[in-house]
Amino acid sequence: MTDAIRTDSFFPHPPEKVWPVLTDPELLATWLMPNDFEPRVGHQFTFRTDPVPAHGFDGIVRCEVLELAPPTRLRISWSGHLARRLGQTLAAEPGDSQP
Repeated sequence: MTDAIRTDSFFPHPPEKVWPVLTDPELLATWLMPNDFEPRVGHQFTFRTDPVPAHGFDGIVRCEVLELAPPTRLRISWSGHLARRLGQTLAAEPGDSQP
């Protein structure tokens, strides 16, 4: 049995256009959290947000890049309040010709 949760999202752009939003630290910070991300396998980085002491969360999410295959695959692990792994796979929709 696995604890995996799978979701699908549609972005009306090809993977090459979405990829920087997932891998450029400044762009990533605009929609997620300030970070020191580098798109390099093995890189350990952090996301930072407001601490929530009542829940044992210091506001730091410690992460590591586990897999990187530009512009379609990014997998990271993270620990903080909860330890998890996250994978992002980008794929063009059949018949999609968006630039």
